[in-house]
Amino acid sequence: MAMNATPNKGAEAGANRSWQWIRQVVGRMDGIEPAAAANPDDGGPREGREPDVNAAVVTETPDGEPLLHGTLVCGRSPGGGEGWAVHFRVTERRLVTRYSDGFPAYRLEQAPWKRRLDRCAGGHEAFAVLLAFAAEPLHAGLDGYESRLGELEQAMRGRNRKVLMNRVLERRHELIEWSLKLAPLREFADALHETFLDDVAERPEYRRLVLKLERIGRLLRRYEDELDTLLAMDDAVSSYRGNEIMKTLTIFTALCTPATVIGALWGMNFDKLPLAGWAYGFPASCAAVALLTAVVYVWLWRKGWTGELLRGRRSGL
Repeated sequence: MAMNATPNKGAEAGANRSWQWIRQVVGRMDGIEPAAAANPDDGGPREGREPDVNAAVVTETPDGEPLLHGTLVCGRSPGGGEGWAVHFRVTERRLVTRYSDGFPAYRLEQAPWKRRLDRCAGGHEAFAVLLAFAAEPLHAGLDGYESRLGELEQAMRGRNRKVLMNRVLERRHELIEWSLKLAPLREFADALHETFLDDVAERPEYRRLVLKLERIGRLLRRYEDELDTLLAMDDAVSSYRGNEIMKTLTIFTALCTPATVIGALWGMNFDKLPLAGWAYGFPASCAAVALLTAVVYVWLWRKGWTGELLRGRRSGL
């Protein structure tokens, strides 16, 4: 596969750097160092890896220099969108990257990324800038997620309906996808620290990267807590409604007991029943049903078992 490599020469003419950035572009072979392209131990990205699999390998060069190489896949947002992959080899003196189609390399030549790269003291610190660049869409995408989560909270506060549970589950699934996007960035930051230890740990760009990832992690945990609260509220409301329904049915069953008993007794198929031939038997039985029903209701009310079940529907539930 033909490739072209362009060293990063700095923001200003005559800038003196102690490290080199080789950017390999698929399609041309104009001036790339053959060893860097063909021999992964000399700093070129290792061929043969799947382009859509995150991988980070901590090792060293034949000269004993710490080396980090692998593949970073990023740029895909939950809900769709094409991503990009970067194959990388990182040493203190050199950063070698090979971009896939779709990588917005032009943005690295713009502020503030170009200035941050120009201030880097080595290839390892420049790779921290590249990781921060990969984390930027994730951080920006969470702003939209926060807005959607706020709308869901307002909807559940106004009226909790069954359809809202589907939206809660959608937000939960989306949050899981955001967490999966953050996990490899954390892994690469840890691998960078493992490879170069204190040489990179005290670098400003690495510290900024760690703080950014921690901030994103805190946001994800906060959103997860909010979703857990919404789910707990929905469970509580569903349980309350279920209990109210069962209590209502129980009260109506108790109120209908007198009519049920009288109807069952005088509805038997016997020739001789008490008061069967009485001219006022029907009005008397109706009056007895009404009286006994009122007595049962008053008894339930005095016990405090009716509550607000028979007072009409309350708003918001």
